[in-house]
Amino acid sequence: MEAVRSTWTDGRLDDLANHVGELSHRIDAQSERIDALQRGIITVGGALTAATLGVLAAMLGLIGVFVPPGSDRGLQGSGRGPRSRRGRLRLLVGKPRSRAKSG
Repeated sequence: MEAVRSTWTDGRLDDLANHVGELSHRIDAQSERIDALQRGIITVGGALTAATLGVLAAMLGLIGVFVPPGSDRGLQGSGRGPRSRRGRLRLLVGKPRSRAKSG
């Protein structure tokens, strides 16, 4: 044990302390970069969440405009549903007019 201790001179110990100090500063700088990256990820994630909720609210609003509450018209597959051409026109224009019979 005495032989190992004698090889560590004061100069070598000072160099080791300086090297450890430099490594500490580099780790602190990396830690600051990681913190900045984490803040950016949280900001972008929050913005994406808000945008997703906004799109969902807009979709629900459009559904409420085109399908009145309590109405089950167009849900039975009668050919007049919101996906059929007549159903879409009815939703956009209103009630279809009765056609006069010729004859």
